[in-house]
Amino acid sequence: MEKINTEILVSSLFTIGFNKVDAVLFTYTLGQLSIDNQQLQLFEFEDSEIHQMFNKYVDYDGIVFKLKDGITLDTMVSYNNETFYPLRKMLNMNKKLIEYLSQLDFSEIVLKKAEAYGIQSAGNIESSLFSEKEKDILRLLYEKPEIKRKSL
Repeated sequence: MEKINTEILVSSLFTIGFNKVDAVLFTYTLGQLSIDNQQLQLFEFEDSEIHQMFNKYVDYDGIVFKLKDGITLDTMVSYNNETFYPLRKMLNMNKKLIEYLSQLDFSEIVLKKAEAYGIQSAGNIESSLFSEKEKDILRLLYEKPEIKRKSL
């Protein structure tokens, strides 16, 4: 089993397209991972100290993780001021976790998050707590109600 932690999960969510990760998205994603992991037995969540590289390029206000202003995953960064790499290569991630998250249907997770925040229509989703990817998922769900709910 591969050990993952908050930093790895957040960095992996950034990699698959979430430009911000709030506590609710994090919790619901970790919850789904835990449910799936009972059968898959791929990951073990064990929180540990966050690396300096992560703190240098990622803001956390106690609720939302997001890349610092002007920083993208393609921003060239260095750990030694000599050799530079895209940030995506420097963040602490897990390939198996990225594969798992890439296959995960986030519709149910994002819909539960929207409901937790009391959002019931596409017009209400401009909240700063939602990433662009989440907003796109919600717009699709609210515009096509026939695909909205599988098991909720």
